[in-house]
Amino acid sequence: MRTPRKEGLPTSDRLRILALDVTDANSIAAAIKVVGPIDVLVNNAGIGVVGAFGVGVKLVEPGYGPTTSFGENTDIPVADLIPAAYVNFAEPIFVGFANLGLTTSDSDVAEVVRQAANDTSDRLHDPAGLDAVALSNAA
Repeated sequence: MRTPRKEGLPTSDRLRILALDVTDANSIAAAIKVVGPIDVLVNNAGIGVVGAFGVGVKLVEPGYGPTTSFGENTDIPVADLIPAAYVNFAEPIFVGFANLGLTTSDSDVAEVVRQAANDTSDRLHDPAGLDAVALSNAA
């Protein structure tokens, strides 16, 4: 994380939280120097970096997490990030956010990250949360 915060995470000798900006080659090199090869990198910024660490890539795609702080890394409305060519595709998703039924919890995401980190198949996409799974199944 760009600005490491330990609150909300369990204390563990198997968990190390470091400053890391995946858009900065020096930050990447510094993190690898400290920890060595990276097994799992969670990028919750919404922008993927494919292959920057020379590792296989798995995309954990969480649904809407109203009880989480997943969206706190940006002050840009998500709708503003949708390219014009995808607005019609994204519109029903945003309408669905207004009528919450199924959602995603932080434990949903943690479990799918664990599964993806241990998955040796060539599957790329892993939806996390009941809403994300439903959306994935409907696609």
